[in-house]
Formats: sequence, C-alpha cells, structure tokens
Amino acid sequence: MRKNWKKRILPITLSFALAGSIISPSFTLALGSFDLNSPVIQTPINEYQASLASGVMEKHYSFEGKDGKKIESFIVDVDVQNSSVSIEAGTPNDGAAFGLQPVRQQANAANGDNRKVVAAVNADFYNMATGEPMGVVYKDGQALKAQYSASQKFFGIKKSGEAVIGDSTIYDGMKDQLQEALGGNAILVKNGQVYQTPQTGADREPRTAVGIKADGDVFFAVVDGRQEAYSTGISMPDLAQLMIDLGAVNALNLDGGGSSTFTTRELGGDNLEVDNQPSDRSERSVANSWLIVSKEPSDHLFDSAHIEPYDQSFTPSATIPFTAKGRDKSMASASLPASGLTWELSDSTFGTIDENGKFLSNGKTGQLEIILKYQGNLVGKSIVEIAQPDEMSFASAELTAAKNSQTNLNLMTKFQKRNVHWNSQDMEFDIPEGMGTIDESGVLRTGDKTVSGTITARLKETNLTAQINVSVGKLPEVLFDFEGGLEGWKPSVVGRGEKATLGLAAYPAPVRFGNQSLKLDFDLTSAQTGTTLGVYAGPGSNIAIPDNPSSIGMWMYATPEAQGYWLRMNIVDGNGKTQTINLNQEKPGINWTGWKYIEADIPASFTGPFKISGTQAVRLMVTKSGITVPLRKGTIYIDNIRAVYGDKVDDLNPPVIQSINVDGKEFKTNAVNLKANVNEYEDDPFKTGIDWEKIRFLVDGKDYSKSEGHFSFDMDGSVSLSGLQWADGTHQITLMVPDKFGNQAVKTVYFTVKTGAAKMELVKKQDQALLGDVFDLVVKADNPSEISGSTIKMQLDKNFPVENVTFSNGFNTSTSSYDTETGILTLNLMNSGETAATAEAATIQIRIPASTKEGSKLTYEMIEASLSYTVPKEENFVSTYSMAPASFEVKGAFDIIAEPILIGKPVVMTVKDMNKELIADVEIFAIINGSTVPVLVGKTDEKGVLRVDTITNEVKNIALYAVKDGKYSFKVNTQTYPPLAAVTEIKNILSTPTSDPHKGKGFTWMSSPLAKEKPVIQFARKKDFDKKGEQSLETIAGSSTNQVFSGEQDPTKNGIVRVNEVTLKKLQQGTTYVYRVGDGENWSELQEFTTLMRKQSFEFAVLGDTQSPADLSDFTKILGNLDKKDLSFMIHVGDLIDESSKFKQWDDTLNVLSQYSNIRSTDLVAALGNHEYMGDANGQLAKAILNSPENGPEADKGGTYSVDYNNMHISVLGYTDDTEILNKQLEWLKQDVTNSDKPWKILVTHKPPYYTNPFGGNELMKQKLPPVVDELGIDIVFSGHDHSYGRTKKLKDGKEDPNGTVYVVAGTTGKKHYDAVADEKFDFVNMENIAISLQAKVNKDQISFTTVTSDGETIDQFTVVNEDYHEE
Repeated sequence: MRKNWKKRILPITLSFALAGSIISPSFTLALGSFDLNSPVIQTPINEYQASLASGVMEKHYSFEGKDGKKIESFIVDVDVQNSSVSIEAGTPNDGAAFGLQPVRQQANAANGDNRKVVAAVNADFYNMATGEPMGVVYKDGQALKAQYSASQKFFGIKKSGEAVIGDSTIYDGMKDQLQEALGGNAILVKNGQVYQTPQTGADREPRTAVGIKADGDVFFAVVDGRQEAYSTGISMPDLAQLMIDLGAVNALNLDGGGSSTFTTRELGGDNLEVDNQPSDRSERSVANSWLIVSKEPSDHLFDSAHIEPYDQSFTPSATIPFTAKGRDKSMASASLPASGLTWELSDSTFGTIDENGKFLSNGKTGQLEIILKYQGNLVGKSIVEIAQPDEMSFASAELTAAKNSQTNLNLMTKFQKRNVHWNSQDMEFDIPEGMGTIDESGVLRTGDKTVSGTITARLKETNLTAQINVSVGKLPEVLFDFEGGLEGWKPSVVGRGEKATLGLAAYPAPVRFGNQSLKLDFDLTSAQTGTTLGVYAGPGSNIAIPDNPSSIGMWMYATPEAQGYWLRMNIVDGNGKTQTINLNQEKPGINWTGWKYIEADIPASFTGPFKISGTQAVRLMVTKSGITVPLRKGTIYIDNIRAVYGDKVDDLNPPVIQSINVDGKEFKTNAVNLKANVNEYEDDPFKTGIDWEKIRFLVDGKDYSKSEGHFSFDMDGSVSLSGLQWADGTHQITLMVPDKFGNQAVKTVYFTVKTGAAKMELVKKQDQALLGDVFDLVVKADNPSEISGSTIKMQLDKNFPVENVTFSNGFNTSTSSYDTETGILTLNLMNSGETAATAEAATIQIRIPASTKEGSKLTYEMIEASLSYTVPKEENFVSTYSMAPASFEVKGAFDIIAEPILIGKPVVMTVKDMNKELIADVEIFAIINGSTVPVLVGKTDEKGVLRVDTITNEVKNIALYAVKDGKYSFKVNTQTYPPLAAVTEIKNILSTPTSDPHKGKGFTWMSSPLAKEKPVIQFARKKDFDKKGEQSLETIAGSSTNQVFSGEQDPTKNGIVRVNEVTLKKLQQGTTYVYRVGDGENWSELQEFTTLMRKQSFEFAVLGDTQSPADLSDFTKILGNLDKKDLSFMIHVGDLIDESSKFKQWDDTLNVLSQYSNIRSTDLVAALGNHEYMGDANGQLAKAILNSPENGPEADKGGTYSVDYNNMHISVLGYTDDTEILNKQLEWLKQDVTNSDKPWKILVTHKPPYYTNPFGGNELMKQKLPPVVDELGIDIVFSGHDHSYGRTKKLKDGKEDPNGTVYVVAGTTGKKHYDAVADEKFDFVNMENIAISLQAKVNKDQISFTTVTSDGETIDQFTVVNEDYHEE
C-alpha cells in the first residue's frame, strides 16, 4: 500500500504551447488541426487533445507514415513544475515485490486520498516468467533494485524534481539522488540528436518511450502496431525522430510490443480506461509502469462538463444525441446540475439541437462546436464534423454468414482519412434477393435461404460505392476429390516398422463420389508393440483452406482390418503451428465398415487462416500397439475431403431398414412371402428421400427387384417379394435401399425352409483349423433321390488353397474346378444313383499353410447354389439356396515357449499341445535373419523340453517354430540378445523409496545377466568403517530379474540387462553409512548415504517430464544444481524416458542421475508416465528399475503407491487411460490418505487435471480427480505430461477457494516443449521453452517453492500455507 512508502512533495513544473480554444478549466482541440511536423509523417489524419488534470495533457496523433501506412500514437505531456502533479514508478500492488500486473491495476493500487493516477504507461523490459525488471527500480526514494547492468539505461525523477535520462556512466554518481527511476534499453535521443536505435523486435513494432524537453517537461509516447490497417507500428530510428519532433532533447526507449499500454482517466469520470489498442488484444501484465499522479483535491462539485461524442465525424443526414458528464475543478467526476443547462450550436446554419442535446443535421458540411452552458456561462464544448465521405469500403472483401444469423458488415466511410460515422439515411444498399436485411447499424440479418452474391453500398449524392461478396449458408467446399489423380499425395509413417502405400481406387473398388477415391494401404503386422504407430498421407505441401472453416470433413470407407484404429488429421494454423484434430475418438476408434462421413471440428481457440498439412492430412493411428487392438494389414479409402463452414445441406445418413420379416426364422412350407419395413433417417433435416426405383432385393445372390408380379414397394415404408416358393435349405436375403444422395442401407439376413424335401448343405468335419493341417468340408445331401444334381460356386480365401475334392460313389460322375487366383471353387454335382436318406456327396480338402500368420481366419461362403430336381417344379418355385458365411480362426497345433535367448547362456525351450500338455519328439526349427532355409535346433525330450548351448553367437533376428506329424506351431519372433552390461560392470545405481526413510534405504542397479546371480549390498556406519575398514561391512542379499529391451529396429541395440534391488532396514536415523553393491565378486565403488532425521523443516525437489533421448543437457544441469542441495527426496512426475523399451534411453538418463553423489543417494519418488509404457505395455521395465513400494491397489502394483517423509504423506498415482483402473486407484487413494495422520497431504500424478496443454488428452483426469482431491483435503497435486510449467490458484470445486488445493504442472526437465495456454484458474503459466525444476523448502505449516531454470534463473516463487497444520 502507498501508506507504507515515505512520500515527499516535490516542486513540479510543466509548460506547453496551446493552440485552439480554451474552455476553463479544460482544453480541447480536435479534428482538422494538426500541429506536429515530422519527416516521419507523410499524411496527417487527425489530432486530438484533452486536459486530464491541472498540468497533464493527453494528445492523440493519427497519420500515415513514409510508406503510406497508418500509425496511431498517444502522448501524455506533464508539467514537471506543477506542484499538484508528480511522476511516480508503479509496481504490482504498489508494493516492493517483483511480479506482473496490468498497468491499470498498478495505477489503481497507487490511488489514495487526494492522489489520483490520471495517466499511466508501461515502463521497463522484464523477465516474463518472474516479473523481475531488467533495470533499476527506485520508488519513493527507496532502491527496490539497485543492481545495474552496463547495458541498461534509466529514466528517473531526482529528489530535486528534475527529470533525467542516463546510463551506467552517470548512474553511480546519481543513484543517491533518485526519487523515482525505472529502466529502459536504449537512449533514443541525446542532446537533441538521434543517438541509439538498436534493433528491438521486428522493424515496425508497438513502442513506448519517454522524452524530456528543453524546459525540463516530460512526455510519454505510445505507438500502436502489429495491427494493419489500424496501426502498423514504428521502427526504432523513426521513433527517435518522432520523439525529437515532439520536443525531446533526451529520450529513452521503454518496453514495447504487447506491453505497450496507454491508459488515462476517462473524461468526466474517475476510472482509468485504455486508450490505445494493445497488440495482444488485451492488457498485458507487466513488471512496472510510469504513473502520472494528480494531487489536486477533489470535491466532486460541478465546475465544467465533458461532452460526448467528441473528436468525431458524421455524414450529412446525421441525428446525434449528445450527452454531458460533470467535472470538478480537479477534473474528477461531478454531478450535473439538475437545471440551468442549455445546449447551443456554434453555428446554427448546420441544423438544430434540442433541450436534451439531440442534434439534427440539415446536411451542411463543415466543423462546428456543440456548446453547453450553465446559467448562461460556458461549461463545455465538443468539436464535431459533418462531412461527405471521400472514401468508402468494407473491412473485408468477402464474408460468410450462417442462415438466420446477425453479422456486422463493417462498412467504413472516411473523410480525409478520418473515420466518419454514417447514417442509414445517407446510405443505400443493393442486397441479393433472399439474402436478408441490413439494419441502421450495418448489421446483416440473414434469413433461412442459401444465397450468395454481392452487397453494394452507395453513399447518396456521391459516386462512392463499396462491395462485399457474401455467402449465406455457405456450403462445404471440396478440397480434394482425387478425380485428377494423386497430385502430389504421398504416404509416410512414424518409423516403428509400419508400412504404407498410397494409390487411387476406381469402381468397382470403393468410390463414394465420381470415379476415383484415395486408397491408403497399411501394414502394421511387423511394427513394434506397446507403442504408438501411425500411417499418414498428405498432399505434399501445405494447402490453403478458403475462408475460415469450422471443421474439416471427409468420407471414409472402413474395412474390417481398420477396426479400432484412430483417425486424425493435421492442419496448420495462422501462426504456422501444426495442430491435430480428431476425425473420430481414440476409443472406440473406427467402429464401422463401408462408407461413413466423418468430421473434425476446428476448436475456436485455433487461429486462422488454416492450411491442410502437406504430410499428415490423414493420420491412421494406434496407441498401445498390439495391446488395445491387433496389428493388421488392410486398406482404408478416402473421398471428398472438404472444408465445412457451419451450414450443411448434405443428406449424410442412409435410410433405415427396420426389419425383414423372415430374419432368422425357419418355415415348414415352401411358400414364404418376404417383406421389409424401411424408412428415411428421420432426424436428418436434409434427408433426400428413398430412391424407391433403385432398391435391390437379392435372394441367394439373384436380384428380384425387376421381377414383375412378385416385387413391389409401398412408399409409406415397405418392400415385398411374394408369390414364390423356396427350395429346402438356407436362403440369404440382401436388401439394398439407397436414398437420392447416394447413401445406401444394406441389410443381410437368413431364413430356412424345412419341409423334409431334398436339400444340400455345407458342413465342417473338424472343430478347429490347425496350422499345417488339412481342413475338411463336406457337401451333405438330404433325400438325394429327389434331385439329379446341384451346382455350387464357393468363395474361399485364396490363402487357404483347395488341395483336393473327392466325390462319394453316389456322386462319382461329378466334377469340380478351382481357380487359385480368385479362390473360387465350382462343384457340378451329378447324382449317379444315390438313394440313401442322407449322403456325403463331396469332401473338400483345404490346406492350412504352415506360413499362415497368427490371427488369420479361414473363411468361405456360397456365391451361387441351385438344385436340379428329377421331377420338374412349378414355375414360381425357386431352386437356389445359400449359407451364412463361415469363419474359423486358425490355431497353432502347438505352443512353443522360449526364454529370451541370451548370447552366452544355454537356450531352454518347451512345447505344449492345445491341451497345455508337454509334448515329446517335437522338432524345433529356427529361421535366422529371414533365411529361406530353416535350421533344425533339435527335438524335445520326453518332458517336452529342449536345451541347446547356442543357436548363434551373433545378434540375429530369430523365428522359432515347432513341427510334429505335419502340424505346426505359429512362429515365435524373437532375437538373440547381447548382454547390455559387461560381466564386471555395476552401473546406474538409483536410490528408491522405502516404507521408512528414517530407518530404511532402497537401491536398484544394473549388471550383466551373465554375472553371478547373487545381488548383495555391503554397508556399515561410516564411523565404524573409518575405524575397522571392510571388517565392519555387513552383507544383505537382494533380488534380481533379467529385463529384456527390444524396442530398437536395429537388433544389435537391443539386449538384456540384470536389474537388481535391495532394501536395508533397521538403520539408525540421521546416520551416515558407506555402502557398495554387487554380486559378491564385482562391486561398485564405496559410496555414502545418510538416513533422514525426523524433522518438520526440510527440502525436496520436483522434476517434470524429461523425455529427451537425444539431448539430456538441461537435465544434467538441473541435477548438477540440485546435487548441491540437502534434499530429503526428489519427485519425478513421469516420462523419465521417451520409449521404455529402448535401453539406451534408460542407460543415458540413469547415468545422469547416478553421476552425482548426493543425487545418487537421494530417494526418487517417481510416477510412471505414459512413456514408461511406450513399448512396454505392462510397465514392467520401469517398475523394476524404479522399484517403488508395492503398497498400492492390485490393479496397479508398483505404479500406484504411497510413502511418508517427515511430516508429509505422498500418494502417487501411476498413469492410466483406463477408466476402470483409475476408479480403483481413486478408491485406494481415499483409503490411503484417510489412514495417514501426516499434516501435509501431497498427490503425484502424471496427467494433470488442470492443464497448460489443452491437447494433452487429460479430460479423464479432469473429470475424475478433483472431486476426490476436494473430498480428501489434499494440499498440493504435482503433475506432468504437458511439458509447460504452471500452477493454479487454490481451487475447490473448480473455483478459487482459500481452503482449496494448489495444482502444479511441473513443466519439463528436457528439450521437449508444448505451447502453453492458461485460463482463470491458473496463477502462473510459463510461456517460454525452458527446462525447470521446483525447489521446495518445508517449514512446518509452510512450503516455499522456487521455480528455477536449467541455467539457474528463478522464474517463479510461491508459498503454500497449510491452514490445518498440526504438530506430529
């Protein structure tokens, strides 16, 4: 508060030359006059001046610069000798602490009794994260920041009242004389000459500067920029020249860009308003400001009036209501007198003004004054202009509007480049028929018609016109229809084993519109599992999208192989940033077959104009590959990618086939009438209606829609096929109902006729199709004596060839033909005397090749089939029949189980049959590096086991399979793995949390899988070791597991390492120990750790996502800094690595952690992030390495857990995107926190519930976690994932609450950054691409946090107070 500052009243002087009329006590000059001459100005447009207080004058200059582009500038002149005015340094909350706050808020905080800030501008450059200004800060005679950089400059007010601009050469000799001072970066003008104009930002930018005139007066200038055509900005040299032309003999450049802010007290009011237009489109929070303070007492008694509108121009037919605001002698607000006010015109030939201030123009042009008198005395006037515009235009050349909407056309008129308010009486509009109406404010009110055309505006009694092309109800615009070919479209992949090819499809392949569609073939069958895969397609270069669409849509034909996959696309926004939008949701993924229209919304937060990504316009993705959905090979088709603008008139939904009367039924009669109920999709407002003439009604593959006398339809909603008799057996009905837009509903059902007459059917002989075996199908004939034969055409999967067809004696004259290219088998069955009640007419032998891939299915169906009878049937009898398609998954006859093949150790393999029984005498073969010649490894013994010393001593890809009696197992694809550590090597020692950090200590480390399998730790109290040496060492055994890393495409980079873990218990608290880990023969170097003392004050650190496999330099610097601290523990919020299945990433990262002696012995309380599961679906690698306590729920043992440190209980939730698992974690969390008596409750998660990256996929956490946090009263939640640091206010129920929880997104300790956004829930968000750590100091009921960059720079500080703290 200002009362905390010692204040000295200074003698202030201000002098200025005035031109124009004086209205006591304020001054106004507007419109045509322009008193600024400068080579920077090519064309003057307007000047406005007004008194803000005694000794304070604001000016606005509008002009065109040397290049003809418009510039808006704002000046405030201060009479430094006026004793009622002072220039003061503004700071956040008028305090001494560094921070960030908008200029207006800094000004309001400085207001007090008889001291009112009447104008303010932003001041020094600053650290945008911390708010620390770059230069000095002197406030009310006190040095808040006295450190001075040689490159910094300053503006100040000396204690004598003199204004000064200086640099380091005068600072030391002057600093004791400074009353107020703030920094700047360049002395623009020195001794009346341009002095320093360094490149600051781009060439033309928004700028702020301060100048000192020859008589000692001071002025501040703000120039708007980055907003053509409003104001283009100004260069540093032109700014220096402009300051000279405004009267400066010395001038300093202040912070500009989005910081440039010019705020003044509203005329006739008491509140500050922002006069300029900051380039951020809103006020930016800044470090400090310059405040112009009026100390003239305010009595709020009427003395004069400010009249509005002022400084404005109007067209000749204007009707203008004028209003007045009262001002007292200090120019603060005052109530208007209840009576005695009269309105007059300075020139009555312009029209009339009534007693309420309404002016009616009679059409005369020119400038006049609107005069307000009180009891006959002048108290206020406003200058206005009646002008016939000489320019007229719309703000944009094109406009898209939705139906039944209101859209401002933004019609602008100007006179001598000044804006003129036009009156509807002066304007005529030509509007295309049906487009709508335009109201008196220029707002287009559209109707319900789709119409495009040009609106023409005409200014009456002139030749001025303006045109704008308007589309109402603009329909989607097709961007790619593929009718002209691929035209640069190319495929790409993530690079994890995916394959992709791109081509065009033509009818009869799936095509939705025209003659061609895009065909994207994908093959994920050889790709990595447990990771994210992607197959992409794009047009080769970024393609601009017309106008500003609300979404992007396309038609996609999904095949069964694409089921469950995620379809997305990339667009490039107006800032050149790539943004991803979803065409369908990740879950359930693609869940349809055939054509479907899909659409991705473009969030309103994205900035246009937009472009389609040149490489990833289509993104077919799968996360957790091979876990959530199988890895398949298949195709999708894309047609008519289009931009959507809100209005759509497409019929996007096919008709609905409600039912077919015979579906699944069995009939005892041949006379069966078929009927289907159909209707259009009722909820589609643009439905086109069923195309009844194009309906197809197929039975057993034959179309009956042209069968006169039998087929009929009723447009009320039914389709019928009647008057026919159907042969015994199964019949297939396929009904195809299109609408007039081309959408088609298809429904297939089956019914059965069973009268006891002759029939044929296809039956399988085996229950399973076994790899390498023969699968038999039998054509079974019932009552064959009634038929002379049958013709059957079957479609079989050509990957399962027909080896042989045999016929029974009763059908021994039958023939067959098989087309190996198509997989079509044709049987011509001839009854040569079969009279049995049932007979097996033919047996079809289908080979299941040993090369068949796991997951494949044997499928077959009838294409055509008919019976020939010995006795002719009636004319309406139909002799065809069919069957439901059959599908059988191919099974391996055996399972081969092999341990990971470690070079240097014997290989053990076992073989089991389908009943899980061990099988003897099974041959096991190996295919090495894709060789076409398999190598016999050996045969299993009587126990089903095969042991061999080696398969190969080189790193090779290996495929193992088992064979016996012509039957096969599926191949087990693996490799020979090298050891990832030398036999004598002990590395990557990591300190892990235990149940009691005061009396326990845990460690993990890595060693060779070929070394002795005896993980041990030797330890002793340091004081004992110093006395007795190694004799004092006690040995404790641990445990170990061999962990396989197989995530690299290059098999030589994969391998096996032994991960060891050990836990020490019953230690003495606050005691230093020496220790070494090893296997009894090979040891690490002797190192030290110290158990924790129980205390209420201690330090810890929080580390954000690292995930920087290529560059760990920031992580290294952060840990090097933390190594100097006395930390009780460290928290890592997950994503320590990028891909868990890649050993090098773990090795490099753990090496950094273990290279610092203090860090190595400091417990790492780690959450598992989504990248700890990348390539390792169960997270077992991370769980083994991090060795976290297993006191969490069964659903996430080792990932979710809790630990206690001193007065703090820390609960950790492992990453999951599964709702069911998260629910179990939260139920555990409730019990865990409730059972703790620690006063501090801390929660660690990977994904944050309140996030700085809105595209991080955190919605599940946002929905589920905060209510539980509120219920449990958790104090702080640390999270990661978003790679951008931020912290919220104290939140409860999603709102700021002093009893709420602080949520911290811990940023990144690596090189990967995401663009940050912030909403009102956040207190601080870092927008820069920097790596940070949080360093925390606990002092009983307070935790003070300092957020530090990898270079050691502080960007944020905050303190959390525990209101419910209790001593343990």
